[in-house]
Amino acid sequence: MSKNMYVQSISILGSLQRFFLDHIQVFLEECQQCDLNATQALIVYHIGKNMFKVNEIVKYHFYEGSNPSYNLKKMLSAKYLKTSSSQHDRRVLLVALSDKGVELHQAMEQFFQKQEENLQQMGFSSERWKNWVDEGKNLVQLQNQSHSDPEPPLGNTTRSGHSRPRMPRSAQG
Repeated sequence: MSKNMYVQSISILGSLQRFFLDHIQVFLEECQQCDLNATQALIVYHIGKNMFKVNEIVKYHFYEGSNPSYNLKKMLSAKYLKTSSSQHDRRVLLVALSDKGVELHQAMEQFFQKQEENLQQMGFSSERWKNWVDEGKNLVQLQNQSHSDPEPPLGNTTRSGHSRPRMPRSAQG
């Protein structure tokens, strides 16, 4: 494997993510839903018919950014979400879609279905799609494993088990 294969793969995935969000933004503009951005719309889509604790939205990777509370506040004020307290612990805030959020979710579901049909017409078969998704999941699992490895014993390795470059003796002081 080429040493640039990893960088190329991650770059392609990043490009696809940006393209995906741009595509959602165009969809929102066409639907005249200008009171939220593509990331917020994607959160609405992922919530769907479920109810989540606020921290679960980040935990389940519905949102990858650095300020989920800002986005949730924005979606609440635009009336895409509604909140309630947990029956078991009143301190826990639960989030679900409002009627407006359900309408957006349904429109996005139709939009994504149409995009999938377009890809199939262009020759991207269901089997090819499944293989691609499976490989993506494997890549994510490998990355998660490499970041969750315990610290190595004392020695000259990094957390991922790779050797650390040694400093020349003259620089070690």
